[in-house]
Amino acid sequence: MAQKNNIMKKVTKDYLIDMCQRGNTIRLYFGSMVENVIGDDWSDVPYESNAGQVYPEFVNCYIDVMIPFNWEVSDHAQEMDQYTNTKFCKNDFKSGDIPLFWCENKDNEHDTIYFHMGEIIKTVIEKLSVFNKSTIKVIKK
Repeated sequence: MAQKNNIMKKVTKDYLIDMCQRGNTIRLYFGSMVENVIGDDWSDVPYESNAGQVYPEFVNCYIDVMIPFNWEVSDHAQEMDQYTNTKFCKNDFKSGDIPLFWCENKDNEHDTIYFHMGEIIKTVIEKLSVFNKSTIKVIKK
């Protein structure tokens, strides 16, 4: 447990800079800045067809989270039908005005948690605390 606390002390000032989803498992990437962070084709619209993950040199740590079965992970691309693309590029999320993704409780449609690029790791972990803490793993790069 002491090792986990030491890791958290080192990354408490890191910001959410990207995410990757596989089913209901998400990986949240954190870095020391947001405004200069880039990945492949982050300025291209639509992001879901063009943008790659954040470049590794910007990542200080990441968190793997298993989202419970009764919750659904979603983003702007998943809200579109198969014929429509989003109007966003990945750089559009840097301002924090547009959610990067959200988790919606399928048992209570009014229970939705939004995550924004630029949120500090402590805030993100607090939001994730609605899930069982054993499903959250912080990994220092």
